[in-house]
Amino acid sequence: PFILCPDESVELQALPGMTLYYWLPGPVVGPNLLVDETGTYTLVATDIHGCKATTSASVQVIPWTEALVANDTVICAGTPIVFDVPGSGLITWFADASMTEIITTGNVLDLGIPQESVTVYAQQQEGECTSALRSVTVTVWPYPQEPIILGPDTACEGAPIACRVSSTR
Repeated sequence: PFILCPDESVELQALPGMTLYYWLPGPVVGPNLLVDETGTYTLVATDIHGCKATTSASVQVIPWTEALVANDTVICAGTPIVFDVPGSGLITWFADASMTEIITTGNVLDLGIPQESVTVYAQQQEGECTSALRSVTVTVWPYPQEPIILGPDTACEGAPIACRVSSTR
């Protein structure tokens, strides 16, 4: 059987020389079939005389014990951010997409109080399988300025006052 990790695929290919190829389940017509799910795939090949030959291939996708889940997040400036993500095996956090700067390993990533938006990258490794690199963006919204209430400093009891709230943003 073909053994695959999650997010991997294999292209099953028929030998040339037949006039018609179709794959089951499907049917998919053609000499090649791209597979990314566990199952048994059967090829039926027909020659120029209408004679058929059949063969099968098994594919097994080994699932993660627990898949890595890390989502983009929006925070206000001055807010601390800690990712505590599910995921089995070894989780490695990188500062760059080229995976040259490791921030930390494990399910927890403490970014402290980011001053600006930042993107980090996570990768999961379990057994022989390594996930694709996942980007996680923390968008930092600027801290809003305190509102200013404009109006009279004093008023007589029972007298109406008019106030206006203003901000520079």
